[in-house]
Amino acid sequence: TWSKLPSMNWTSRHSFGLAQLDNLLLAFGGCRTYQSECFSEIWATENGTEFTKLTDAPWEPRGGMAFALGPQGLFIFGGANQNKVFADLWKTSDGKSWVQIPISTLGSVNSQLIIDEDNFWILGGKTKHGRSAPTRHFKISLKGVQFL
Repeated sequence: TWSKLPSMNWTSRHSFGLAQLDNLLLAFGGCRTYQSECFSEIWATENGTEFTKLTDAPWEPRGGMAFALGPQGLFIFGGANQNKVFADLWKTSDGKSWVQIPISTLGSVNSQLIIDEDNFWILGGKTKHGRSAPTRHFKISLKGVQFL
C-alpha cells in the first residue's frame, strides 16, 4: 500500500544526490532551477520521512554530481552550478565531515561514479563546453588518488 509522506522541510530541487550511509539516508546538493540557486546542504533521515539538516558541506553548491559508496565512505565528484563545472572529489564517512581528495582530471556534470576497494571510474558526463567526457580510471591509495 502506498501512502503520501509529509512534505520535506527543504527547498525543492533537482539533480541532488541520495545515498544510504550506515543508518542514515543522506540527501545532498542539487539545484532549484537549471544550474542556478544550487545547494551544498546535507540532509539526513533515519526513518525516510523526517529529514534534518546536518550541515552545509565545504564543497561549492552544485547539482548533477556523480556519487558512490565505497569501503571508505561516500564519494562525490564533479557536478555544476551556474558558474562552473567541477573536477573535485570529496569523501565523507558520516555526512557531516567532508575531506577533499586531490585529483587532477577533466570536470564533468551528470557523470557516473563506480568504486571498488582499489579503483574508481568516472564514466561519461558533459564537460563545460557541452562535449561528452571520456571514461577516467583512478587507483585509490592512502596517499591520495592516482590517475591510471
